[in-house]
Amino acid sequence: MNKITTKATLLLAATMTVMAGAIIAPSLPQIAEVFENIPRIDLLTKLVLTLPALFIAIFSPIAGKIADSLGRLPLLMGSLLLYALGGAAAYLLNDVYLILVSRAVLGISVAGVMTATVTLAGDYFQGKERESFIGIQSAFMALGGVVFVIVGGLLADLSWRAPFLIYLLSLLSLPILLLAWWVLKEPARMPSKPANDTQERSSATALPGIVWLIYASVFTGMILFYMIPVQIPFLLKELGVVENTLSGVAIGTGTFFAAVASLSYRKLAQKMSFQTFFALAYLLIAVGYGLISISESFTTLLMSLGISGLGLGLLIPNTNIWLLSILPEKVRGFGMGLSGAFLFIGQFFSPIAVKPLVDAFSLSAAFGYAVILALLLSVLFTTLHFRKKHKKHQMV
Repeated sequence: MNKITTKATLLLAATMTVMAGAIIAPSLPQIAEVFENIPRIDLLTKLVLTLPALFIAIFSPIAGKIADSLGRLPLLMGSLLLYALGGAAAYLLNDVYLILVSRAVLGISVAGVMTATVTLAGDYFQGKERESFIGIQSAFMALGGVVFVIVGGLLADLSWRAPFLIYLLSLLSLPILLLAWWVLKEPARMPSKPANDTQERSSATALPGIVWLIYASVFTGMILFYMIPVQIPFLLKELGVVENTLSGVAIGTGTFFAAVASLSYRKLAQKMSFQTFFALAYLLIAVGYGLISISESFTTLLMSLGISGLGLGLLIPNTNIWLLSILPEKVRGFGMGLSGAFLFIGQFFSPIAVKPLVDAFSLSAAFGYAVILALLLSVLFTTLHFRKKHKKHQMV
């Protein structure tokens, strides 16, 4: 197996995952205007962006089960084909509810692609090579978002429909599919150990606490993360910035710095614990969102998005590496699929959770309240780091 070609295949597939829904973010205000006669269109418009996340969340554990039972590659190949079919359909639709249906199909396909690519990375690579690749993979997810969102902003200045044309790039999944067929090999999996194996039982018993804490973290982190593509276009409108291109640039700036942070993960991992990574990530998010809440110019907003992007870029690789390091091989696909479920359900709930704050106060205030949540999470993981360090010291 050629590792360079294998990595290239997985990286290309990864670009179609986390930011797949955000392509149309710059055109959200226009969509709301076009369908303004539809009841609750303000919420429905934002669901056009986040509905894929709900279906990714629902189908990620199912995708994980398929990966563990039928294999990683059948899941990847079938999901890539579904992505090609479902991605661009919304361009042809004139009903907002049918657009939502097409977005649901997109979400199902992304669930399979994401679960398969991350699980394959855990199967193929070990140790520092795994840390390095997961960081690069997360960066590719983010960089794909940078390109797609900025291009989406350019197209949105032509028409609210135009950004949906980007999904025609989903046809690139076909050569990726062929590349996967020739390059990737289904990993050989070790047979399960006997049920009376004491070490296996103790490992399974020890998993739930820390694993569920990681899942809770990724859920909350994605509520914060998706405030950027969902709320920033409307915040810019309040600031008097009406060009959709600039909206795409703003969202892309945060995503670009997220990619930079992801690429730096391996070097930082040599000096920092998983708990410290989360503490630092949430601290950077708090600083960035605090600046967003008081920004009065486009330039200040870009700087704020860059700072918060650094924090957001550490969340996904740290989550994936931590989970891959503790999940038993026989349930690795399911465990990573469940992680994807929490990740994307957080994205889906982001506009729903933020809307009461926006209605009661303002968009700027909503980012201010997000600072409090991010700081609490930073303190939590800092405390966990020092507790773990203290226990190690006592054992010595």
